[in-house]
Order: sequence, then C-alpha cells, then structure tokens
Amino acid sequence: MQISECLTQMEVDNAFAAWIGQFSATGGCNPQGSDLSQYVAPEFCGGSVTVDFTATDDCGRMDDCSATFTVSSGLAVSCPLDRNVNSCTSQDEVDIAFANWIGQFITTGGCDPQSTDLSQYTAPSLCGGSVKVIYKAKDVCGRDVSCSATFTVDGPEPLEVSCPMDMQLGSCLDQAQINSAFATWLGLFNLSGGCFAQSSNLQSYNAPDACGGSVTVKYYAWDRCGQSAQCSAIFSVAGPATLVVSCPPDRDVSGCSSQSQIDAAFDNWLSSFSASGGCSPQRSNLQNYSAPSACGGSVTVDYYAWDKCGNWDICSSTFSVTIDDGPLEVSCPQNYKLNSCYAQAQVNATFADWIAQFSTSGGCDPQSSNLQNYTAPRTCGGSVTVKYNAWDQCGNSATCSATFTVKEPEPLSVVCPTDRNLPGCSTQSQVNAAFMNWISQFATVGGCDTQRSSLQSYAAPSACGGSVTVKFYAWDKCGQSAYCSATFTVAESLPLSISCPQDVTIGGCKSQSTINAAFANWISQFGTNGDCGGTPFYFVNGAPVLSLNNISAPSACGGSVFINLFVKNGCYQSTSCSAEFIVSEDDIGPKIWPAKSVKVECDGNGNTAQLNYWLSVRGGAKATDNCGQVSWSHNYSGLSNGCGATGSATVTFTATDPCGNTSNTTATFLIVDTQAPTGNCPQGLTGLSSPSQAPGPNLAAVRAAYSDVCGGVQVKHTGTVTESTGNNCQGFEVRHAYVIGDDCGNLTYCTVVHSGGSGSGSITGSCPPGKNGLDCENGLPEFNAAYLANFFTGADGGGVTVEPVDTSLELADCRFALTYDYVVTDNCGNEKLCSITLRGEDTTPPSGNCPQGQDVFAYGAVPFPDTNYIREFYTDACSDFKISILPRTVIGGPCEDITVYNNYELRDLCGNATQCSVPYHIDEIIPDQVACPPNVTDMQCWADVPTPQEAQEVFEYYFAPGTQVIFIGQTVVNNYCQFTFKYSYSVTDPCIGKRRICVLTFTGQDLTPP
Repeated sequence: MQISECLTQMEVDNAFAAWIGQFSATGGCNPQGSDLSQYVAPEFCGGSVTVDFTATDDCGRMDDCSATFTVSSGLAVSCPLDRNVNSCTSQDEVDIAFANWIGQFITTGGCDPQSTDLSQYTAPSLCGGSVKVIYKAKDVCGRDVSCSATFTVDGPEPLEVSCPMDMQLGSCLDQAQINSAFATWLGLFNLSGGCFAQSSNLQSYNAPDACGGSVTVKYYAWDRCGQSAQCSAIFSVAGPATLVVSCPPDRDVSGCSSQSQIDAAFDNWLSSFSASGGCSPQRSNLQNYSAPSACGGSVTVDYYAWDKCGNWDICSSTFSVTIDDGPLEVSCPQNYKLNSCYAQAQVNATFADWIAQFSTSGGCDPQSSNLQNYTAPRTCGGSVTVKYNAWDQCGNSATCSATFTVKEPEPLSVVCPTDRNLPGCSTQSQVNAAFMNWISQFATVGGCDTQRSSLQSYAAPSACGGSVTVKFYAWDKCGQSAYCSATFTVAESLPLSISCPQDVTIGGCKSQSTINAAFANWISQFGTNGDCGGTPFYFVNGAPVLSLNNISAPSACGGSVFINLFVKNGCYQSTSCSAEFIVSEDDIGPKIWPAKSVKVECDGNGNTAQLNYWLSVRGGAKATDNCGQVSWSHNYSGLSNGCGATGSATVTFTATDPCGNTSNTTATFLIVDTQAPTGNCPQGLTGLSSPSQAPGPNLAAVRAAYSDVCGGVQVKHTGTVTESTGNNCQGFEVRHAYVIGDDCGNLTYCTVVHSGGSGSGSITGSCPPGKNGLDCENGLPEFNAAYLANFFTGADGGGVTVEPVDTSLELADCRFALTYDYVVTDNCGNEKLCSITLRGEDTTPPSGNCPQGQDVFAYGAVPFPDTNYIREFYTDACSDFKISILPRTVIGGPCEDITVYNNYELRDLCGNATQCSVPYHIDEIIPDQVACPPNVTDMQCWADVPTPQEAQEVFEYYFAPGTQVIFIGQTVVNNYCQFTFKYSYSVTDPCIGKRRICVLTFTGQDLTPP
C-alpha cells in the first residue's frame, strides 16, 4: 500500500493500523498468525515498512506472505528556461513577460514546503539588463532543493540620425518652387536604431525666401534609453544678380533752336535710360518727362529700377537748353565785415565802395534793383543786407544778396586764472613765487579804453595752508563791465597719488611676442605721484621686489602676474593699488573626428598590410585645433593572441596641440572557454602635474596583472579618457580602459587611472567630537554628512564631501555606542580620515497608535486578546518588545450598553513600557439571542480537557457581566483512545431572569504514539 506524504503522523498511523489489520490466516486447524505488534508505521515524511506474515496450525502446516506499506516522499522545484526578450519591447510588455516567466517557478512534493519569495525580483529595464533568479525550496522534513534561471532584455541598437547633403538653388525661382524643393529636401532627414526614438519637429522650419537666404536645420533624435544623436544641413537660395540702372550723360543744347528740335533731341536722349539685373525689374515711367523750353531751362530725370526682391537702383541726368547770351546772372560782392571803433565817415566810404560791386550779366535786356535806397550801418555796430534782383524780357530773373556789417565792439571780458592748489610741503618762497605767477594771469579782453581793478592789495597765503580769493573787475567807455574771481590755495598736506593699470585678460592662441608686448605696455603704467618723500614698494604674486624692471610676462599657454604697489611718505601717508595681467589658459584639446574600427578576414599572418595601412591613415581619424597645428601619435603595440591565429589591437590615436592639450580617439583592428581571466587592475600614477605626464596605455602591465587557467591572456586597450576634476584645483584623471580576454574570447575589464592636478595644500579643519546623551526615539542616529562637512574646508577654499566608510555598533545594558568611520574629500582630491562616536541609551517605550475598537453584537463576539494583532500597530526603534495581556475592563451592563476593553502592556527589552486599550462596544443584549459557547472538537489527548470549573471561565467571554453560570453536571465517555466530555451549565440572564441550559462538549481521539 502507498499513501501520499505529508499526512499527519496520526493519519499515517491510522492508515497503517487499518492496513496491518488486514493480515489474516484462514483454513487449517486452529491457525496462528505472526505477532504483528512489532511493526510500526513509517514516518509521515516518507518511508516504508515490509511486513512478513507467517501462519502455522496444529497440524504443522505453514504459509507466509509479505506486503509493504509506503509513505511516498519527494521535494522538487522547477525553473523555467532562460528567457531572452528583444530590445525595445515596451516596459509593460517586459513586465508582463517577466511576470509570466517568474510565475513558472514552482515547487512540488515535500511537506509544508517553503520556497523563495519571488516578489523581491523585478523585471529589468526595457533598455537592457538581466535578472538571475535562484529558486530554493525546503520542507519540514529538512529536505531542500534549488534551481536557477535568467531573464534577459537585450540592449537597444545604437541611435543614429542621417541628414541630407547641403543644397543650394539658383536665384529668381518662384516661392512655390523653393517651397517644393525644400519640402523634398526636408523629407531626407531620418533616424534609425534606438528604443521608441523621437526626433526634432521639422515642421517649424520654413523654406528661405525666393530672393535669397539659407536655413540651417539642426536635427536631433533621442530615445527612451537616454541615447541621443544630432546632425545638421543647410538649404540655401542664391540671391539675384545686382540690379543696375544706366543713365545717359548730361546733355546741353544751345538756345535759339525751335521747340520741335529741342523736343526731338530730348526724346533721343531719353531713350538712352536702361536697367539690367535683378528679378523681373520694374522701371520709372519716362513718359512723364517733357523737354525744357527752347528759351532755356533744364530737366533732370531721376531714373529708378526695382524688382520683386526689394532691390533697387537710381541714377539721374540733366537735359539743358542754354540761351546764346548766357543765362541771366547777378553778382553780389562778398559779405563784408568792418571792425568796430571806426569813424562814421570811414564806415560810409567803405560802404559806398562795397555797394558799387553789385552787377548784372547775360539775359535779354536785363533790369536790376535800385541800390540808392541803402545806407551804411552805424559805426557802433549793425548790418545792412542788400537784396539785389535782375529780370529780362524772357521772364528770366535772378537774385542774390550780401550783407555789410560793422562789428559790434568786442565784448568786454575778464580772464581769471584757474583756481590754483599748491600741495603741502612747499616753502613760503615757493608759494610766493607761484602766487605772483598766478596773479599775473588776471587780464581783460575786448572793450574800449578798458580799465580794471588794482591787484596790489592781494598777498600770497601762508605756506602752512590757506587760500586767497581775488575778485577782478573791468569796465570800458561803452558801458560794458565784467567780473571774475579765482582762488589760490595752499593745501594743508599733499595727498599721495599712485596709478595702476586696469586688469588685463588676454585670450588664448596669441604668440609669446604679442603677450610680451602687451605685458610691457601694461607694466609700464604702474607709477607714483606726489611729494613729501613717498617711497614705492612692489609685490609680484605675493613676493616683494625692488622694481618692476625684470618681471616677465606669463606664458602664452596661460598664466597670470598679480602686482601690488604700496607707497608711504614721511608725513605718515600711505596708499596702494593692484592689478593683474592674465593670459587665458589654452586648455581646449583639438576637435577630433573619431577613428573607425575595422574587421578583416584573417589571413593567418597577422594581416600586416591591412593593419599598417589602417595605422597610417589613423583609422580615418581627423582633427583640428583652435590655436595651431595638430600632431598625431598612436599607442599601437601589437596584436593580441586569440584562438588560433586571430587577434586584435585597440589603438588610441592622440591629437596634440602646441600647448600640450590632447584629444584622442580609440578604434579596434580585429582579425576575424567560460571563465574570464582573473587578476587585479594595476594602480595608476598619482600626483601628476599635467595629463601629458600620464603614461600611455600599458598593455604589458595589464597583461602581467592577469592570468587564465585555460590559456593565454590577451589585452585590448579600449579607450583613453582625459577628464578635468575638482573646482579650483584643475585636477584631472587619465583613464586607460582595457578588455582582457583568453584564447576563447571570455572577457573581463580593467581601468587604470592616472590622476593629478595643479592644486596644493590640504584639507583644513579638525574631526569634530562625538555626541553623548542621545536617545533612539527615531532609531539609531543616522550618518549626517552635511553636519560633518561644516567642520572642514578644502585646499581650494571650497566645500568638501563626506562619505562613510565603516560603521560599528556596541550595545550593552540598553546603552549604545555607534561609531562611523568616514572620509572627507575636497575638490582637489585630498582626503582626510575621521571617525565620530554617538552614545546614548534607550529611554523610549514602543511607539504607535492603539487600534480603534469596533461594535460587536454580543459579549461572546468580543475578540480574545491577540498580541500579534497589537504588534502590527507598534514599533520600537531601539530593540524588540514584549506584549502582555492585562485583565479586561468592562464598563456598563448588565442590562445596558457595555464597553469591553482588551488591555495590553508593551514593554521593550530596556523596561520602557506603555499601555494600549482596545474598546468593543455592545448594545444592550437581548437574552433570547445569546448563543451558548461552541463545542470543542479534534482534541488530541483527554488529559487536555479542562475541568468544569476551568471551562466555566469560557462563559464569561460569551455572556454579559452579572450573568449567573452554575455547573450542574457532566457526562464522560473515555476509553483512553477516544473520549467525550459533556459539561452542563445553568445560565441565568441578569436582566430579565430568564434561565437556559448550555452543554459544552469536548471530544477527541488519541492518535499520538508514546
């Protein structure tokens, strides 16, 4: 007989007892069978018992048989096959596939098996990744099994964009043609690869104007996995040819011709106006012009041309008809100005000579103005303007005018010298001499027979300081007067004065000679002024020097000179100024177009010709630099050995500019077991002052650091990255990346980091002391990096970062000592190790909110106190805690509403305690609806049955307080294998006195062997 595992031992024993009871002997004379009491059932976890049964009778006859009783056993787990999902599947699809896949991990057999909780596993990103599930199961019989499987999402294809070639159209097409060509060209922008890639909206671009212009389209693409790419192209329309107009030369026709002759000559001349170029040009309408009169005149034609693109041009030419005797002209003398102060007779004579110069010429029988009406102006000043007109019988006229002026007397003015301020420290004789020189500068200008103030009463101020203000007056016979004043001051003390040039910053990419010339001009502007023994002191970049004669300019590749000038004199006066000359550092490496990797079919001899050609053309790499020529180098050192004659070389092509800045590009030349080589990546150099000092890729060193149990080791250099770090320290890292493979292509990776910088100094600040007297109300104190960072300053004067490196915790007598070891790092890469210890003790009881109670229909429906339920509502940040059940509290009753409180005490391991009371409200109980307590069945042992008095306590949880419960008798049936205990109770309701009988029954069967 075979039964399944994981029945209870009692069930196995019962089944075995029933099975073994089937062995029997028939026939014979008084047959006797074997004693089967020696056989016992197998374990419920699995096993078998074979019973050999023999029967004999009084006649000596014998027969036998055998049978086996088996409890099957076996625990197994099943894992799905490894699953590979294509890239760019949506995350929802990945999640669904992962959920379906992980649902295939199952456990079979075993007894009450427990298996790995798979809820900890989540699907990888749609952008690529893998999750390996190790699935284990264990049952109560101590058996355990495991399996594993991997769910992988492939990485996406590289995101690429494609832009069309630049396009240029000719001029003078119509806009519709331009728009059509632009739309076709715009449709050539496209993208490929990526996951759920999106690209720029090209609808925002419009075609250039048909009259010329260009549009640069910048095309971007990006995908959900963070990839991006861009390119650009230009669509241009050529502008039209220059619009040019042509005018005939000016034409002059003699008078006395007929009007028809004049008209014919004018029409012939007008036909010579023309225009060329432009797009569909329009011209001036020359029909509006007519010939001048035969009696003389001219027509000037302003000739315009314009086109649809807004281009225009203009020229002009004149057609004239001249009379034979010449045009009517008048001649006026030049304007005449006579100085003032002459006698009136002299003025009149001069005026008569001047007015006689008005004359008329040309024209036909000309007439002119009568000048007898004009008289000379007054000798004291004034003017007469003569308007002279002439006209002839042909209606021609001419006019001119001239003015005869007697100047007003020159205004009387006085000249005062500017206020004079002498510095301190002068002698009185020096002051007197300066004052006499100054006061001699008071003068008068203009006027007639001018008179002025006497200055003899003024004397120089004291050399010790003071001032004299001179008030200077002048007047003449014409009644003019003038006044001015000036002040001569001797300063109390002469302030010092120095001069420094402005700060100068010169951009990179200049020659050293240019830098030197600019520096020489700049440094020459430092100077001092003043008196009283001032002495200059110079500090260059913080160092004192006697003079600036031998100070050199910074390097053309970058640097600075800071000069501070300080002057102090014997009068205890001092002053200073400073300036800085900076040459911007050329720290920009060449712009590089990357080399391309190639893969060739192996020829068994290392593919030497192809490799040498690839190296000679730098893998197609190109580079330019903003400041000069670029020199190239590469780090090729040979092919690695692969399986057979295959191999590869990863080469870094480095472009270097004149200032040592480098850019590089890496490409691989490739000639077309399960454990990767093992080892430790070599340590790079530190403390370098320039990236150029960093060693190049060292394949040999990396190769020597690795070994492989299955064969040789090959090393490929996959790239070199030079990156600046830090804030003010100009730090850098040169990282050489390698891939290390064995003969069969198994790979591991290594990055050698060389670092350094121009920074100096170290982190300042002391490790702060620890803290005592803490509690753990909110858990053990967490590491506070921001707090610790306040105690330190980086070598560059900036902030620092703080990171923990180790944590240790000591617990004793509810006290704790938590030590954090941490490292302080500044922007220069300097590090400082510190530790801080936080001490305290647990003084806080468990925290939480006591759960809300509920309404129940009867006293018996009040839940029994449940410590596990209460634990869900409380936590203790410092330690575990125990929950004790306290006596219930009952308020109300027996014939009214009742509130029953289940009471608990929560005490942590340090003795901190709190209490919780959960209320249950019972409306007034209707006695007829109160049920008796339920029977208790499936007990395993009769000795576990409570006494009548113990069982009576159950009633107190089912009936309201005050209910009278009396034990009235019992019935017991017990053969020690099966048992039934019945207890009868009289229950009397306290409200209405109604009595009922409740029988509480306990039944069970002893199935447990000794």
